[in-house]
Amino acid sequence: MNTIQAHRSFYAEFIVKLSGQDDERLIAAFSSVPREDYLGPGPWPVSVASGYIPTLSAEPYLLYQDTLIGLATDRRINNGQPSLHAECLAAAAPRLGETVVHIGAGTGYYTAILATLVGPTGHVHALEIEPDLASRAAANLAHFANVEVRAESANDAVLPTADLIYVNAGATHPPSAWLDSLNVGGRLLIPLTPNEGLGVMLKITRVSATDYAAEGIAGVAFIPCIGARDDAASASLICALQRQSLEAIRSLRRHSQPDSTVWCAGSDWWLSTANPQSGTLTPRSTGPATASTVSLVRGTWCIISYQAYGARLRRPVSSNVSHHWVTRVASSRRSFKQPVGGAAPWSRFGIAVATGFASCPSFTGLAFFVPSLTTQRTCRPRPGKPGTTRTRAAWRYSRRR
Repeated sequence: MNTIQAHRSFYAEFIVKLSGQDDERLIAAFSSVPREDYLGPGPWPVSVASGYIPTLSAEPYLLYQDTLIGLATDRRINNGQPSLHAECLAAAAPRLGETVVHIGAGTGYYTAILATLVGPTGHVHALEIEPDLASRAAANLAHFANVEVRAESANDAVLPTADLIYVNAGATHPPSAWLDSLNVGGRLLIPLTPNEGLGVMLKITRVSATDYAAEGIAGVAFIPCIGARDDAASASLICALQRQSLEAIRSLRRHSQPDSTVWCAGSDWWLSTANPQSGTLTPRSTGPATASTVSLVRGTWCIISYQAYGARLRRPVSSNVSHHWVTRVASSRRSFKQPVGGAAPWSRFGIAVATGFASCPSFTGLAFFVPSLTTQRTCRPRPGKPGTTRTRAAWRYSRRR
């Protein structure tokens, strides 16, 4: 195995298993698609909070890290974070022979992953509103006989009936035409994002002609989807994200008045905490409750001690921090054990040794994280139990396409 393929194979296994998945088809797809073929010549601009920094050289192995690479830096359009897309594609579960619509295809890297997953008997319709990116995508994907690239807005286009619609731009609501285009059993993965702050990657499954299951996958931030933004829907989404758990989302309802189970409501749609009328969903377990907990917002990042209860080891804060010490909260509010009368919740967060991996094997150092925002409230005492305190600690990690 040559050096580049070795890096690509490691990267593929790493980003998929970070999401808690062990999908060999997904690992094989990421391992077989050269990322460098879709990002233009190097050195490549790596997205950071303050803008972009260039890679050290044009060596392709530098792309096989969990980083966002700029496609159009003047517009802040990026080739999105691989581990996020691995998590979303694992939830989407593209199957051989399926028809996929990819909205916001960029220059085609994740379109190529989708085309590989559905195989030669499947078909991928890739839509990209930016003409220059669509032109690059068409050239990059020309060797895929099962891919069609269209330079147009998905909000103006007539979509084919699809088994999967994968959206890589933030909308405030699921457009009706996209929902109508799903086959029964079809899935729509769409980032519902407000005008400010993080949103949610929502998975919508059409379980019958009129009923839709829904599930929150991860907290995300994407560039806006032109034509799928609405200020009123954004305001409703902000309120829902502030007061309710993503895990409570169970279904999407259309053309009806919201009832007491409403999670978030738009003009002709609403998310419900009740199961769809056709079919049922199994609630995801968050583990038994404890006398005192630390609650963390889904999609945020932290370093915790191994005493934490219910934590799922996920991915590093940066490409140089050992994932054995870094956890991302797997649910909207995951509880971690802390005895009543013990140390303050944030004392559980501390220093972890950071070790290098991938293309940075020589890096070692220390990583120290403390909550950037904490709020406390005292819970009502239960019979035989003292009052407890809950602390929410939030770290913001912006993700873009």
